[in-house]
Amino acid sequence: MHSKKINGTGDREMKSFSVVKCLALMGIWVNASCGEEKGRSIGAPAIKPPVDRNMPTGLSGLNLWFNLAGETNDDGTATATYMIAQVKNYLYPESGGPSPLSRLNKIYERMTSLNSRAEESPRKCLDEALGDYAPAATMPTGESLSARLNCQEDLNETSQLAFGVDGDRFYLVEKTGSSASEAIYVLANAKTDSSEVETWEVNYQANPADVGASGPSAGYTHIFASDTSGIEVTTAGTLGGYALSCGIHLKSNDDYIYIKGQLSIGGSCTEQGTYCMNAVSLDEAEMSNCTGASLDSFSLQTLTLDAVTSDASSKTTTITDTKISGFVDFNTDA
Repeated sequence: MHSKKINGTGDREMKSFSVVKCLALMGIWVNASCGEEKGRSIGAPAIKPPVDRNMPTGLSGLNLWFNLAGETNDDGTATATYMIAQVKNYLYPESGGPSPLSRLNKIYERMTSLNSRAEESPRKCLDEALGDYAPAATMPTGESLSARLNCQEDLNETSQLAFGVDGDRFYLVEKTGSSASEAIYVLANAKTDSSEVETWEVNYQANPADVGASGPSAGYTHIFASDTSGIEVTTAGTLGGYALSCGIHLKSNDDYIYIKGQLSIGGSCTEQGTYCMNAVSLDEAEMSNCTGASLDSFSLQTLTLDAVTSDASSKTTTITDTKISGFVDFNTDA
């Protein structure tokens, strides 16, 4: 076997050498792609692990049994046991059904796939300038979210994903489905070292009869997890959409969980209560254990039923149905 010498610049001679070297190692003749430039990582951190790392072990643990004989106290608040059971089931459903955390894991799996593809060949979008992005409407709390993006991929006609890295911050936006049936919108930002993550999820169902709700159902969940400050979760939705739809706010450290909120029971909201729970056993603890650790001091704005309900038929569908656009297609090679 022999090959012809390529005359020309040093770059061309080097490329010829690269190809010939590949051929020599393989012992057969193949095309010159053996010497093509490889791609690089998209720089995506693990989005879900910071949440799992900082989630109280009692909530993330399996096979916990609750005595749910009593749902409410005499003052109309949910019992502590019933409240923590519903919080646990929302974040870690026993049935293995969808939850904000399982959806984060699905997104990370998709990002891992994108990363593998980007490493196979150079992607043009990774070298493009970052652009500003904002959801089509503000959150029920009045917050205006933003992200810095340069790559996007259309998953299908109604679903898109976009991401970008700005310094030590990774941003991701994903929308799937439409308000004609069911739609989910996620906006996340995380430190590239995976030590901190903040996520918003917006969920809309046109016909949620299977969960006992009448009319369209909307839900919002805001999560912040940090290796230095623990985890904070607030969620609310239209009444009856899910047990926490009346609005709860949770903050925890390694030892205790503080919860302030109401539950949806039988189509109405319980009175608002405050709870302090052991983070491992999920037993009720003295409130001083939570207040002494400042767990009752929130950094996130609390989501409420009233705020979500006023936006359910307008802002929610605007957010979930507006396509992500204006960024370079991930599938365009450099």
